[in-house]
Amino acid sequence: MGLDIRTIYMMNAVVYLMLHGIIWVSLARYKNRVVTLWSVWGMVSAAGVVLLGSEGLVPDWVVAVFGQVLMAAGNFGRQYAMRSIAGNPSVRWLWRQGLSNLAYLALNGTLFFSGADRAQMMVVFFAFYAINCIDYFFAGRAIARRRGSPGARSVQWSGLVFSGTLSVKCLSVGLGWGAQDLYDPSWDQVVLFTGQFLAISLVNFGFMQILMDRFHQERTQTEEALREQSARAQQAEQSAQSLSQVLRGREDVLRQLTLSNKSAGMGALVSSIAHEVNQPLATIVLKSELI
Repeated sequence: MGLDIRTIYMMNAVVYLMLHGIIWVSLARYKNRVVTLWSVWGMVSAAGVVLLGSEGLVPDWVVAVFGQVLMAAGNFGRQYAMRSIAGNPSVRWLWRQGLSNLAYLALNGTLFFSGADRAQMMVVFFAFYAINCIDYFFAGRAIARRRGSPGARSVQWSGLVFSGTLSVKCLSVGLGWGAQDLYDPSWDQVVLFTGQFLAISLVNFGFMQILMDRFHQERTQTEEALREQSARAQQAEQSAQSLSQVLRGREDVLRQLTLSNKSAGMGALVSSIAHEVNQPLATIVLKSELI
């Protein structure tokens, strides 16, 4: 029966790889940093789950150290990517999540190398992730407030399912009601893996929906900006045509004024010549009359 539980761990890892791989391939054309972060760290988490399902096949210290490091790093990376959708994660969040992960890894290593009971280590493991994974709920709520994407609700539900099922597993192990070993068959294992499959699906579909909505909004905004630029270009062209007509009218007016000035100048010249000619003629006529 232990083989069946180990197989479920491997199936869980395959689901991680498939969902994160699908997201990476589907959204690769957008060349988005958040998509790359989410996909890469999801695959790192898958590697950690593979090691958890490899106990007995590899040395225990490899599972206890490298398996836990990979799972913690993958989960932190995906939480960082999710937080990045709503804006850059705060320094306070980075310190809180970073220190809590380091503290957990240090405690887990101490328990393992001091020969602590397996059930005790499992309680610490599930308690840490039950608390840690609630961050998906708060990240989804922050995204919903800022962007209003339907995928944010899916992310919120994933955080609740993650934390809820992990809490059930933690209590069942701590109170002795469920499996006391990683591969023991029990009702709480069913609850755990059902919740994990559901939560993984919800968080990945929610992430993809949020990013698709974001890319659609950016595309719509770009198209609106292009339409506005086209309208402004048309208005500028119309204004240029109107200005050209005004300039042509001005040239016509100037041409007419120039002609008028020339005509006025010629009239003045003729009047001046006539005046100069009339004076001697008048004198001649006057003297002729006297004679």
